[in-house]
Amino acid sequence: MRIAIRIAIFVLLTTAAVAQPRPVIESIEPGSGPPAGGTTVTIRGKNLAPFISPLLAPKPQCTPCPAKPTVVLFGGKAAVVQSYAPDVVVVKTPPNAGGFYDVQVDNTYLGPANPAVLPRAFQYGTNPYDRVLVPVIADHIPGAFGSIWTTELVGRNDNDRNVFVTTYIPEIVTLEPPPWTGGEAKSTFRPQFRANGAGFLYLDHVEDRPLAFNLRVRDLSRQSENWGTEVPLVRSEDAFVGRPMTMLNVPYEPESRITLRIYDLDGPTGGLVPVTVFHNETNLAIASTIVHLPEGAYTNTPTLPGYVELDPKALPGLLIGVDRVRIQVGDVGLPKRLWAMVSVTDLETQQVTVITPQK
Repeated sequence: MRIAIRIAIFVLLTTAAVAQPRPVIESIEPGSGPPAGGTTVTIRGKNLAPFISPLLAPKPQCTPCPAKPTVVLFGGKAAVVQSYAPDVVVVKTPPNAGGFYDVQVDNTYLGPANPAVLPRAFQYGTNPYDRVLVPVIADHIPGAFGSIWTTELVGRNDNDRNVFVTTYIPEIVTLEPPPWTGGEAKSTFRPQFRANGAGFLYLDHVEDRPLAFNLRVRDLSRQSENWGTEVPLVRSEDAFVGRPMTMLNVPYEPESRITLRIYDLDGPTGGLVPVTVFHNETNLAIASTIVHLPEGAYTNTPTLPGYVELDPKALPGLLIGVDRVRIQVGDVGLPKRLWAMVSVTDLETQQVTVITPQK
């Protein structure tokens, strides 16, 4: 009998937790603020505060009562909740580089998340453009065994109008003419970068037919042997925020050179990022380190991403005889807009393989 009563109570509590009314966002004021964050924003709507069943509600004598506040995210980063009620939530914004970001409100007390998302609802700074990370920019860079590396970046615009595309926007309110623009209607185009390393593209936001891009890294000394390796471009909204990235099945044989590349899509804003190397088939951690990202302020249009690269084989603690590893970058709750990839170079053939995380 006691077992039956406990099961009934558990089912009731679980049902009460899962059946949270979905929050509704009706207004966000103000709708913009500086990249540094700290703007006080009032969000109005319905069901914005956690609904707590009477069975789950804290007892009146508790001080303070353990109620879970509403969770509000600006571009995936947690805002500081100052007050919350069913029809209004007041928060202070987290920092983000300039641009438009989704606003998410979650009222879940227990059970699965049940958020409301308002796309591109808050603008940081005055930047109206989408930001795209170009992870590798190489122009005749010499490598091992006489190799010469270069990148080929091609864009495609299938819209019936021209789309603004540039590799750099001056950090001023009144935009000066950028050094290069492209994106002609229904055509291909080739953005040009002025430096090696990594960079950003800025382009008009297009809902129905976003521009398509293809980036390939090629060894010019071996053109007849292969056509290079494709590297994905990463839009700002595809960055990992507040959760780790994992790259699986990374070769660790002596004949392979592996390079871990970590990018901050908000620009060089600083911060610490944990990196852990695991045995590929188990949860055994065999090496770890803390990466220091380049320091700097959040800006309206960062010209370059924050960027760090390291050799996982050089980390202390890696075991001899391991042929495959998995690499984890970042951690739960880390307030950084990050992306990472591993490039694997076969030292005999100079063939490059790129391993990226899955969202």
